[in-house]
Amino acid sequence: MADKNEYGWLPLSKAAVRTGIPLSGTPGNPGRHCPMHTALALAKQLGHVSTLVVGTAECGYYSRYVMTEPRGNSGELHYVYELDASEVVFGCRTGLMEAVIEMDREGAALILLILTCVPALIGEDMEAVIRELNGKISAKLIYIDGAHFKYNGYLSGYLDTYSRLGEVYRGCGADEVRGKEKGEDKAAGEKVAEDSLTDYAAEEISKQEDRREQEDRREQEGRREQEGRREQEYKGEQEDSREVDQEYNKENRQEGERAEGRKTGTGTKQINFLGNLRGKEALALKAALTGAGYELLELNQQDITGKLEKLWSGSLSILQDPNQGQLAKTLKKPVISLCRSFPAEDIRESYRGLKEVLGLEGMEAEEFLVSSYELLKETEERARRELKGIPFIITVQELLALPAASYLASLGMEPKLLGVERFLEEDGIYRERILKEGFNPYLVTLTEEKNVKEWAKAHPLLSIGHSTAVWENRTVQNPQIQKIFALLGYERSISLLDCLMELAKGMEKGGADNGLI
Repeated sequence: MADKNEYGWLPLSKAAVRTGIPLSGTPGNPGRHCPMHTALALAKQLGHVSTLVVGTAECGYYSRYVMTEPRGNSGELHYVYELDASEVVFGCRTGLMEAVIEMDREGAALILLILTCVPALIGEDMEAVIRELNGKISAKLIYIDGAHFKYNGYLSGYLDTYSRLGEVYRGCGADEVRGKEKGEDKAAGEKVAEDSLTDYAAEEISKQEDRREQEDRREQEGRREQEGRREQEYKGEQEDSREVDQEYNKENRQEGERAEGRKTGTGTKQINFLGNLRGKEALALKAALTGAGYELLELNQQDITGKLEKLWSGSLSILQDPNQGQLAKTLKKPVISLCRSFPAEDIRESYRGLKEVLGLEGMEAEEFLVSSYELLKETEERARRELKGIPFIITVQELLALPAASYLASLGMEPKLLGVERFLEEDGIYRERILKEGFNPYLVTLTEEKNVKEWAKAHPLLSIGHSTAVWENRTVQNPQIQKIFALLGYERSISLLDCLMELAKGMEKGGADNGLI
């Protein structure tokens, strides 16, 4: 296959980690494909996150496609900092800081700065802005680089926002604005700055006096040390006895915890579940983990901001929502990824990995795992008969397009076009699996479908996700796909195959009645 087809689309065989993914065609409305759009949409869904878009009037215009009101339901502030002619040339640091301080006065608790194209082009240093505001505001402050010319698509808006949110409560405290939370007082800080030279001179004099005092103290401490040594020898005998008792009790507690299967590698009983616990299998997994003594912290779009601080207490993360993949990396905890596993054997291997990490001896025998595995194996055998040879495209769930296409290709379906924005390092294994099955689909960033319609005339397609190039009776619509992909493990794969087999019933290749426009 050529490097690209007549529309400039990229064959999977030519894709690599640093390869740019071409657009399906020239977009009619560029603002719709900017990462600013999804960053704003995610902030709106999460709630309790105020936003400040930094850019031109055009950016402000497109931002109102998402944030139609300047105030959210919970008092969030959604403003635009529009650069004037001078700031476009010389930078916007001073004015931007004043805008953030004003948002802080108005009660914003967490502010997401969204940097767009012009501030990125002029090299505005957002890290320096954040450091300078440290101690001057009580709001927490994070930012993402949402420059459209760098990231021509929606994906980075999700990934980067999740990642930055995870950094807010990192370990000993985020590098982002901590301000008044650490008890820093602005007036006191200014006083210290003014008196710094005087303090330095006084400090040098003070050091000389301290040296004399230290010499006197050493002589006194030497005398006390001899007297204290005798007393310590007696106390040491008693202390040794207490330590033996404490060690014995500690070993008993640890043995009890191991017997109940409750102890993790770090001693923490909290597991972070990055995604939604939906469906029977997810609830069964939750019951199995909580029954073993673990606390499951579910991090979904309903209440993420209220759980960020507790998130760092988890000893393990289970990744179910691929959009939170960067957040999982930010946490630097062991990760068991369930979102990319579709075949029955892969899912079973993921569950085994979870069992081994947590030391859950009886988990593999859980009824929901055994019955679901067997049901999926049966469904896969049926799918090989009913779906073989059917060509398909994927227009949604770009982070899972390659894993899903690889799975369906292994069952005999023919992937033709996959909507993705970037080729990730972890996609390499799925690339090889698809090519091994003899298929070489195109990778495109879907911006418009004029070219897709022309190309689709040669293929009786089935579409996973909305597409104007395929009839509705051959399409799994976006809401249905979102529900299916929100499920977990075996249940997700079974639901996907059942849905596709239902569409394929009685279908013959070719003709407008069978899916071609």
